[in-house]
Amino acid sequence: MSWILKVGDHIHCPLGEATVRMIEPDKIFIRILSGRFENQIMAYPAPKFFLEAKPVTLEPPSTSEVPAFLRQDSKNDKIRQMKCIDALRFGLVPYDYIKELTLGYSDFEKWVLKSLPDSSEGNCQITHNIIGDYGEGKSHAMGVIRYIALREGYLVGNIEVDGSSVTLSDPKTLIYMLMSSLKAKDLPSTMPLLNLYLKAIHSEGYTLSGDISVAPRGMDRVQRMCKVIETIDKNNLIDECDYLIDVILTCSNEMTAGEVKRDLIEQSGCVIDQFTQVNPMIGSTVADRPVDFLETLIGTTDIAQRAGYKGFIITIDEMEVESRQLKREQYKRTIDLFNVLLSYFNGDTEHAGVPLGICFASVFEERDTVPEEVLNKISDLVKVSGGSMKKIRYFEGWDPNDAEQVTLVKRIHQIYKEAYACNGYSDNEILKKLEGALGKAGTGESGGIRSFIKQYVSYLDSIYGPPNVNLG
Repeated sequence: MSWILKVGDHIHCPLGEATVRMIEPDKIFIRILSGRFENQIMAYPAPKFFLEAKPVTLEPPSTSEVPAFLRQDSKNDKIRQMKCIDALRFGLVPYDYIKELTLGYSDFEKWVLKSLPDSSEGNCQITHNIIGDYGEGKSHAMGVIRYIALREGYLVGNIEVDGSSVTLSDPKTLIYMLMSSLKAKDLPSTMPLLNLYLKAIHSEGYTLSGDISVAPRGMDRVQRMCKVIETIDKNNLIDECDYLIDVILTCSNEMTAGEVKRDLIEQSGCVIDQFTQVNPMIGSTVADRPVDFLETLIGTTDIAQRAGYKGFIITIDEMEVESRQLKREQYKRTIDLFNVLLSYFNGDTEHAGVPLGICFASVFEERDTVPEEVLNKISDLVKVSGGSMKKIRYFEGWDPNDAEQVTLVKRIHQIYKEAYACNGYSDNEILKKLEGALGKAGTGESGGIRSFIKQYVSYLDSIYGPPNVNLG
């Protein structure tokens, strides 16, 4: 007699008793119940049928293939799982599980890998435009771009514009938001830009002058700050001065450059004196700010390369919100910034080429929401840089015959059960229930895939009852 293996089944394997946690076409994931590997999740090649009368014989296990959401339980895992479900519940990006919860991840990954700037191949500056309807996953796609770029050894940063407090018409605020969001492998999350400079300064073969021209015609603010940081570092005063330096590097409004310089002199015991040039990355002259912005991006990319990273990837989200909110003077300044970027990406300036990538995201299908000139400027940036207009596919609703959708639904269910310790229903039971409960989901105030997932998580809440959030 034989039976089809199901999630929750108790089986025998070479490592002892185990339970089945998830089944995929080519492998199964089991949790070992006792012995040296107790509570660990293992991946095995998956035979379709198992003989009930005999112990199951499986090949040696692998732990490297185990999805993040099935790994050994711990308090931190529970927190990550609950953060993921909460993100899905409110239509946000589940960053900790972004690979596992992305429809069409494999194809999108191939596109990203081909689209990253690579100075070794002469493909330096590049701009892409992620387009799609509301709720179809543009922000999610931007998160995937950053995830892959991080994995591939790039420095990444993100800006969400709103046309008011954060806008392309205000380069200083843009730099603050961007530099506060920086991430890279082995880069501390606290004061990431300062730590990037320190990583570059401590790298083998570092020289202050560098190999590129950050500011061919004006003040080289990046090189000046390199000199300040290098001096403070040599005198072992970073701990005393790190906050002050970070204020300047990130264009924070908390202190003026004069206040920072005064406190640096005091904290450093005059190692930094009144003749030291401490200048914010974005100057006070409004007309020069677009060029300051560009040179800050070029300089940061150069520092990233000297720190051992491949380049700098920037994602700029919510462009349709930005464009609707801009006032007349802000709109002019936004166009000025685009014109400076266009000149650089087209090779019309004296600035050196660096591996810099910018990805915009917006609802550009509805042209009445985006002023034509902004749309044209972004399109021009894509064109001159050899980038792509990447359209996010439209989600038409729950389709039980779509293998990717089925896998996504199962994985969300598995994370939900792991997060809240509830085992009432199997994946197959949930799939059957979905057909009636959410068969026509996919439209709503959130739009597309976002609306479907919000409704799906809400449905899981309704059938499992109030979530158990005990982390003890």
